[in-house]
Amino acid sequence: MYRDNQLFNHAELLTNKLEVNLRRLYSHYLKNQNDIHCNQLGWGVDYSSKILRDLEKSGSLAAARHSVKSDAHLAENIALLNEMISFATQRNIRVILFTSPAYSSYVSHLNKIQLNKTLAIARSMSKHHPKTRYINLLQDTSFHKSDFYDGDHLNEIGAKKLSLKLRSWLQSI
Repeated sequence: MYRDNQLFNHAELLTNKLEVNLRRLYSHYLKNQNDIHCNQLGWGVDYSSKILRDLEKSGSLAAARHSVKSDAHLAENIALLNEMISFATQRNIRVILFTSPAYSSYVSHLNKIQLNKTLAIARSMSKHHPKTRYINLLQDTSFHKSDFYDGDHLNEIGAKKLSLKLRSWLQSI
């Protein structure tokens, strides 16, 4: 197993709660451990199909965790996304946005208003930025129960299926 112990590659300071970051810093510096594991190709090795998880419960919990309480930062986030796409476009870089597959228990517990806004924004970005494409695989029926580690993460079987599907899609555009 490949383990890169450089703090820079493991401190997702802006995407986690403070207690998560403090736990990771403690583990990294004092215990010489980290909780991010991947092989040399970048494949995560923790989300194994050999570990059977309750997809119904994990989907419901993850959907609740991913639901926002307000749209207070929505306009700012849209502006930042537009800036990133413009930055890429100016450098002749194509942008691909995609919504990854999720198990039905996750999708059914999502806040429908938030989900519809998110999907509409992704479609709008693709429409208004010629070098940006969007693919929605959230409810793709080619992904089955055996492809999921939990309600909102694929296992190695599903990850391979997703990689091949995205490769095929990219070759077609």
